[in-house]
Amino acid sequence: VKINEPPEQAIKSLTHFLFVEKGFEGNKTDFFDPDNTYFSRILERRKGIPITLSTLCVFVGQRLGLPIVGVGLPGHYIAKYNSLTQPIYFDPFDSGRIISQKDCTKFSEKMGYRFEEYHLSTATNNETLARMINNLIMIYNKNSQLGKANHLANFIKALSRGLRGNS
Repeated sequence: VKINEPPEQAIKSLTHFLFVEKGFEGNKTDFFDPDNTYFSRILERRKGIPITLSTLCVFVGQRLGLPIVGVGLPGHYIAKYNSLTQPIYFDPFDSGRIISQKDCTKFSEKMGYRFEEYHLSTATNNETLARMINNLIMIYNKNSQLGKANHLANFIKALSRGLRGNS
């Protein structure tokens, strides 16, 4: 990624580096594998789900000085080049494909939600962390690993208390 690159080209350079050169990809064959949510495992295996691959783009983008943020659409987490004039949305789970607001609407509707403009807002770090933990709780409950699910539920409670205390 070059300094002063136009936003769309910066996204293409970033996603080419991560998804072509480094080989990161969406785990479409075993989406509900808990390893898709643990960041250390994503880095080792180079496979993840929308929220973790988007978070990877946020981390690397910010390290490069790019205004990349996460967006927690209902049912599908994406990334956004956070330009004040014209934000650019992209889908790290689909190798960084640039998407339109209409595509974002389709993601929400496909998951059974009515699209609202606020769905395109920047997700906070706490919102992203809570969503990742809730994904794991759902997976562990589904796999009858109730001890792990309950342990993570305690983290959510602590995180929620922290959020209320900071408002």
